[in-house]
Amino acid sequence: MIGLGVVVYDSAAQRGDFSSGAGTLPTVIYLTCILVGLLGSLRINALGVFADGVAPPFKPVGKLAEEPFVVRWRDVTRIAVESYREDSPAGYLVTLELSSGSEIRFTGKLVANRFKSESQARRFRELLSMIAGRLPAAPFPQGVEVPDRVE
Repeated sequence: MIGLGVVVYDSAAQRGDFSSGAGTLPTVIYLTCILVGLLGSLRINALGVFADGVAPPFKPVGKLAEEPFVVRWRDVTRIAVESYREDSPAGYLVTLELSSGSEIRFTGKLVANRFKSESQARRFRELLSMIAGRLPAAPFPQGVEVPDRVE
């Protein structure tokens, strides 16, 4: 996206559009591409499973400043790990259903690309499958605080 903005800006500069005031549109397009590219890169999250929750590969737009963005276990009502390609360790889809009614989905291929290893993608899948089998049937009660440390 940023590259597209640079191409638009360069072509406008070569045509001399900036001298007549007609360069406003290419400048707006350029700045929009920069903004979209920046927001897209801020959405990338530190993928993982933590004691207090799971970190999906991407952050919601409202949580861009959180690093890592972690969905707390009390907010997860269900984890579904579905295989769609048995011949590939990265051939699965993960769906996190949240108590708010929203869903977060990501594929094993995305996980494998992030970890740079299909064996790590397989391990992550096994971990999520194990956790899915141990989630309580009912969501955690609201207002219950999980301690930061276990002593």
